[in-house]
Amino acid sequence: DAACQAASLSVDQLLWQGGADVARAVALFGPGLVVLPMLGRVSGVDERKCLAYEAHPRRAARGGLMDRVDLESKFGQLDPARLSEELTGGRLGLEKRLQALSNEELREEVLAFQDWRTHANGRLKTLEKRAAWAFLGIQVGSATQEAIKKAFKRKALELHPDKGGDAERFQLLQEMKDLLVVPTNKELEEMDKEKAEKDEELKKAREQAKERKKKEEEDEDVDGDFSSDDSWDADEELRKMFPKKNKRKKRVTDDDEEQDSINKDENFNRDKYEAARRKLHRNFVEMWERAG
Repeated sequence: DAACQAASLSVDQLLWQGGADVARAVALFGPGLVVLPMLGRVSGVDERKCLAYEAHPRRAARGGLMDRVDLESKFGQLDPARLSEELTGGRLGLEKRLQALSNEELREEVLAFQDWRTHANGRLKTLEKRAAWAFLGIQVGSATQEAIKKAFKRKALELHPDKGGDAERFQLLQEMKDLLVVPTNKELEEMDKEKAEKDEELKKAREQAKERKKKEEEDEDVDGDFSSDDSWDADEELRKMFPKKNKRKKRVTDDDEEQDSINKDENFNRDKYEAARRKLHRNFVEMWERAG
C-alpha cells in the first residue's frame, strides 16, 4: 500500500513535471503504467509482460504481492496492456473483438471502459491545466487569480485575429482560461442572468414565430386565392435569428459522460452495447489525441 501511495504521488508529478510523451502516456493508461513495472521487478515478472495483470502472481503465490481484484481496485479494471491493444488495434481490431465477445463479456467490457473514461478524463484535466500554465508562460501555481486574468488578457491581445493573431490559438486560449480562472460569485450570477435572458429571448422568438405562422394560416383560410410561402419554416427562421457559432470540438464533460453511460443494471441489448463500445473506442482515440 505504501508503494502504491508513493506511485500515486509519482503519477501527479509525472503529469505536472514529466516529459510530454511520458505525461501523455500516464494520462491515458493510468497509474498502473508506473506501478506495475515496480511490482513486476519485485515479483520477478518478465518486464515485457509486466503491464498485464495476469502476469503478476497472486498474493498467496511465491513472490506475489497483490491479487487481481486488488490490482483492479487500485489501478483500474483495464490494465495498460489491454489499453495498449485498444490503441494499436484500431477500428478493425475492435470489430473482430466484438464478434468474439459473448454478451456477458461485452457488458463487462463496456462498463470497464466507462470506468476508465471517467478516471482518464480527470488525469487529462490535470494535463490540460499544465498546458494552460505553460501557454501563459507562468510557473504552475505561482500566480493569483488576478494575475492569471491579466496574463490571459495580455495573451488575448497578442493572439486576437483582429490583431493579426491565429484564430485557432485564440479559441484555444479561451478554453484554457476556463481551466485556470475561477469565476467569482458575482461573475457566476451575471452568467446565470445572461443565460436566463437568452432563454427568455429565445422563448419569445418562438412564440412570435408561432403567432406569425398561425396568422398566415388563418389568412389563407379566409382568402383562398392567397397562399403564403409554403417553404416558410419557423425553425429555419429561428436559426437565422440565432445562428450557431462554429466551435472547436468540446472536451468530454462529467455531464456528457453521465448521459452517454450505460447503467450496469440496465437490461442487456446487444446492438446498444455494441454501439456504446464503438463510441468508447472513439472516445479513447480522441482522448489520446487530446493528450498530445
